[in-house]
Amino acid sequence: MDLPRRLAEHATPLPIEQLRAELPAAASALARLQERGFMVCNGLTPELLGEAALIASEPHIGVPYPEDKRTFGHDTQLDTALQKGMAGFALLGPQSRRHTRPLVGYGWLQDKDSENFESNGVQHAVRIREKWQGQGLAADFSRAVLGTGKVLYGANQVRADFWMDDRRAAHVAQQLGFSLQACVEQERVTQKGRVMGEKLQVALDVQGPLQGANYY
Repeated sequence: MDLPRRLAEHATPLPIEQLRAELPAAASALARLQERGFMVCNGLTPELLGEAALIASEPHIGVPYPEDKRTFGHDTQLDTALQKGMAGFALLGPQSRRHTRPLVGYGWLQDKDSENFESNGVQHAVRIREKWQGQGLAADFSRAVLGTGKVLYGANQVRADFWMDDRRAAHVAQQLGFSLQACVEQERVTQKGRVMGEKLQVALDVQGPLQGANYY
């Protein structure tokens, strides 16, 4: 499996056998998604980027995480991020009668420095379209992406951050077994304007089973 450095011509399905060898929990998650008709791909095409930009603009993502719109709202910005080592992923829905698959969500892994995390860790996030929320997709999508991080980066630790009032993100992080590393105060954008908020920084040992924790 390669780390794409540009927007892809074709979205490549994740290789379940390679994931099974590196991280069985990730392969099991991918198999569960496949049984439900979903597909996880490594690489974002220009067409998928257009759909990702729409997801990034949905209020549950665009308001608390405006950086998503900057990265996924323009092909040049994402291309730059890919060249710097970001890996982009697509969660595609069941095939329609027209033999097309909708973009249900997107995610990424990226090397980032932080004093709160190990140097060999990578940053992780997934986003799910609002209409597909509540179906247990984010956790298994994350597991598949995390397994890919072990393959692509050789990462022993993955980290993430989210606002304290983001209950969906907290729920998924607990399901996967992330542990709390720090709580930092940052300025954030809300529907009422800019305010100070608390962001949780969490980390996960990707050698583990990718399930179970309670820190929130």
